[in-house]
Amino acid sequence: MKSSSAPLYITALMVFIVYGFTAQSQSRPLDGKWKLVAIQTDTGNRSIPETDRLFLNISNAEINYNLDINSCSTQFQWSETEISYTNVACTEVCCDPKYGHLIDYSGNYHIEDSLLTIENSRGTFRLYRIE
Repeated sequence: MKSSSAPLYITALMVFIVYGFTAQSQSRPLDGKWKLVAIQTDTGNRSIPETDRLFLNISNAEINYNLDINSCSTQFQWSETEISYTNVACTEVCCDPKYGHLIDYSGNYHIEDSLLTIENSRGTFRLYRIE
């Protein structure tokens, strides 16, 4: 009777793929899509209504986010506690009256469960992971 090693190779390949995805998500915990739900500034707390859909997408070393009307992107660096970037490129379709002057996702951060909190001189930003 001839034995086939194909099932062994398939099993090993599946374990390798699952481990690779798990290791990637642990090594880059910021990667994903986040929804801004609140901003706290020195003038008070501002909850973001469900109708104001403000998202932050982080993938590899790039950040993409939208404001009221425009969208922005930049390359960034991160450590275990800080996100930093400098040159942000934003579209200039129109003004962003509600949030455009507030949003800045650089600064100290921490993640607890699905909540990302970023703190900087403009305020504290709370985002929930949605993907």
